[in-house]
Amino acid sequence: MTFAILRHWKLVGAGLIIAALLAYGLRNDHLRAGYKERLDTIRIAFEDMGEKVKGYDSLVPAANKIGAERARYLRERDQERAANEVMAGSVQRLAAETTVAVQESEEAHRKLAKLEKERDRWIARARAAETRTERLTAEQEVAECVEAMSNLRRQGF
Repeated sequence: MTFAILRHWKLVGAGLIIAALLAYGLRNDHLRAGYKERLDTIRIAFEDMGEKVKGYDSLVPAANKIGAERARYLRERDQERAANEVMAGSVQRLAAETTVAVQESEEAHRKLAKLEKERDRWIARARAAETRTERLTAEQEVAECVEAMSNLRRQGF
């Protein structure tokens, strides 16, 4: 019996070739079904995003359009980040300037308080002066203190 099959080796070879081609065709059908299912999933995702996809050939332009939109959004995001960095830098610079201005203001208020005390001391001396020269000197010192205080007030302190 085994020898009978060997006599018809052409038929056996043809049968094996047909079986191999059939297996190959079934494998391709299986793979095609998997790819078609994946493409349907992608098509549905595009349609959910508002892209009209009529055929599988239109997926590439739709994907390119979405890629271009993504690139535009990324550019806008980078521009906004750069603007935020500029604003953050200006806020930090303003904070430093504010600190310096506060220190200058505190120094000016200390000077003003010192001048007020000095003015009050010279007024007391002028009132307690025994001679006219002492009183005139004290009044001149009071006038200088008042002038210095007026200058500070004109500067906004």
